[in-house]
Amino acid sequence: MAKSFKDAQGREWHPKVTCLTLQRYEEDAGIALLTAFNAPAPKKETDQARGRRMNEVLFHGRMGNLVKLAFFACAREIQERGVGQEDFAEALADQAMMVAASEAAGEALADFFQSRPAEK
Repeated sequence: MAKSFKDAQGREWHPKVTCLTLQRYEEDAGIALLTAFNAPAPKKETDQARGRRMNEVLFHGRMGNLVKLAFFACAREIQERGVGQEDFAEALADQAMMVAASEAAGEALADFFQSRPAEK
């Protein structure tokens, strides 16, 4: 289950990745997520090294892409609350909030790719 995070307004967000999330993020950021998740890992790669490599592949070193993923992963809540993309980004007022948002969205992304259909 993905983590939640709070913004500077005290609003709690619960990122959830769906196929629509992936489609919107890929179109906006120009990054193919399936390719990124299927990239071969070097032998004996540490978790920390894998995290750095995945961040580079997924976000191309751009902090704005982290915010975009969080935005698209929280799209349903954002729509329900009537918050715009700029307002959402502005409410991630410091590095700690942006890191919390990106970690929560990244965990939701990992959950999506690790989920399996229910067995009958």
